[in-house]
Amino acid sequence: MIKTRNLFPLFLVFTFITSSCALETSTVFKQSVCSPPCWNGIVPGHTGSIEGIEILAGVPEINQSTLASHEHNDGRGYHAWLFNSSVAQFSGRAYFDKDGIYVVDLWLDNPITLKRFVEELGEPGLVSPISGWADSKYILITILYPEKGIALTSFDPWFWPDRPFVKVKPNLRIEDIYFFEPSAFFEPDTYYEIYSLASDDETIQESLQEWSGYGDYTYAEWGE
Repeated sequence: MIKTRNLFPLFLVFTFITSSCALETSTVFKQSVCSPPCWNGIVPGHTGSIEGIEILAGVPEINQSTLASHEHNDGRGYHAWLFNSSVAQFSGRAYFDKDGIYVVDLWLDNPITLKRFVEELGEPGLVSPISGWADSKYILITILYPEKGIALTSFDPWFWPDRPFVKVKPNLRIEDIYFFEPSAFFEPDTYYEIYSLASDDETIQESLQEWSGYGDYTYAEWGE
């Protein structure tokens, strides 16, 4: 089942150029504060929830009137915000539990190609394609940089394959960027946020393949 929030927020850091103008972006590649998986001073697995909201309150690209915290009785929740209209990203969330923030999720209002990410971040380590059924057959392609603690996702709700492969191309549109503690990727809290569907350990493990460049990758079927 696909999450109703349908892949939310994320915040990059290099200049995204459209055909007509250049939109400002935020902090990932241009920031001098820290390097991934740190984002704007927030380090998943190390930054506490209160410290995190204080950091977010000082990020100039965030529309501060939209910054809000949502916490449940068990101490779990998320900070959510919208970016200013001058940046390519639309919104973001920082998920936390009693131990602090464990995932930062940025949603790109203007998707960026995988080629651009590879140029900025280098070659990924893993590819994880998963297909399933919601209102139609979909494919979720997750590109992973395990050591950097970065996951990139591309979601296609209309996937009609004629063979058990999906082609990963340079122009693959990335809609979400996730920052996570590298050692915590296989913890349920982490991959539940990264995978925008209610998958399971077996399906995720089955889908993981080493990156071998652009081309065909087998996909795992969830729910079968």
